[in-house]
Amino acid sequence: MLTLKRIAVTGGLATGKSSLCEMFQKLGAYVISADFIVHELLSTNSSYVRDVTLLLGKEIITDGTIDRKKVADIVFQSSEKLQKLEQLTHPLVRQVIQQVYEQICEKIQREGAPSLFVVEMPLLFETEAPFLSWYDATIAVTCDEAIAMKRFSEKTGYDKQEYLRRMNRQLPQATKAEYCTYQVDNSGTIEKLKQRATELYYKLIK
Repeated sequence: MLTLKRIAVTGGLATGKSSLCEMFQKLGAYVISADFIVHELLSTNSSYVRDVTLLLGKEIITDGTIDRKKVADIVFQSSEKLQKLEQLTHPLVRQVIQQVYEQICEKIQREGAPSLFVVEMPLLFETEAPFLSWYDATIAVTCDEAIAMKRFSEKTGYDKQEYLRRMNRQLPQATKAEYCTYQVDNSGTIEKLKQRATELYYKLIK
């Protein structure tokens, strides 16, 4: 079976991971997001929903479905519950990523295929250490912390304290960048990010 190069995109809160991935997708990559997979698991995997509800309590249910905002409010105030939730979640996410990768590679022989397989994985180093060798390259999207904080606040409505509390659960941006194969700075304009994304994309597909 033919294979695609596997790329993981990571970074801190509101650095622009999704923006970079969208640009890669427009250039021809297949992109899958860990956050999207979790959303799908919460919608379709009844045993996972049951386990999450048992862990966090029935108060996370709104109108018959799990409210992700309520989940975040609970786990980001309890490192123990966050760790247990990650232990439930990440093996399932990893399984889905590998299944999708195999499906995409099978399609190559029948229909042609995308140029890269890109996974947006915010907690790549925090939760996926045993799985890192599966990727051919890793990318850290970074930006000035004041800019990231402003973007986070504008997107979520949360304040600086919530940004800092969540980032305390992650490795610092500089550490992620040091661990990654490539670093993309997104402190500037969207046009600048697009230029950097295009340059890196063509480097990756060589």
